[in-house]
Amino acid sequence: MIKEFSVAIVDDEPKALDELDFWVSRMLDYNVKFKTTNPEDIIDKIKNKEFHILITDIDMPLIFGFELADLAIQNNIPVLICSAYPQYSLDTIQIGAEYFITKPPRFKELKDALDRAKAKIIPNKIYEAEDFERMVFFKSAGHKTYNSLILDDIIFIEHSANITTIHLVEDKVKIRIPLSTLYHKLNFPKLLQLHKSFYINTDYIKSVTGHELTLANGVKCTIGRSYLAKVHNFLENKTIN
Repeated sequence: MIKEFSVAIVDDEPKALDELDFWVSRMLDYNVKFKTTNPEDIIDKIKNKEFHILITDIDMPLIFGFELADLAIQNNIPVLICSAYPQYSLDTIQIGAEYFITKPPRFKELKDALDRAKAKIIPNKIYEAEDFERMVFFKSAGHKTYNSLILDDIIFIEHSANITTIHLVEDKVKIRIPLSTLYHKLNFPKLLQLHKSFYINTDYIKSVTGHELTLANGVKCTIGRSYLAKVHNFLENKTIN
């Protein structure tokens, strides 16, 4: 079974290109193999089937996005259209693309679109043990319903007034459980503690300046004095220059 699905992104706006690259790179099953602001750069890579999924804008100079999409579809490469113009959504369906994503892209919608494209590549995915290791369940308030939670969707966790809140990409879950107990039950190595009542998922770190850490969703967090050395040690181990 394919472990990672390679993605090519085409958008003549560098900011939009970088935003798509940022979110796709944070998804476990996907990697950005090619990204370009020049649609001509991707033509040969489509013909040679050098990647699994194409994400393309529509209004671009030199080549219209639908031309790229049509070429990819002819080569059995699933296509996702990402555009700020919703009037193109009907055309997206008519040409056979998998999904229309409205700019600016939301993480969950982008993930759902990529998963739909992936399903077309492998219609009957066989789930392996590692897929289930990413999932936990929590009980509803009445303890009658079990709800799933994908660990990689956790952005940060905070504890206040005897309630622990798990902030996810598109939702949040409130659980009456001590933060330390939840941390050990989750057994999720990407969690990093910033102070006594706050953990973050290191995959969503955008920047750190002094005692302030900014997450990918724009939330700013204060790093406690006694936790600063551990955070900086994590950053140093990941720093390339």
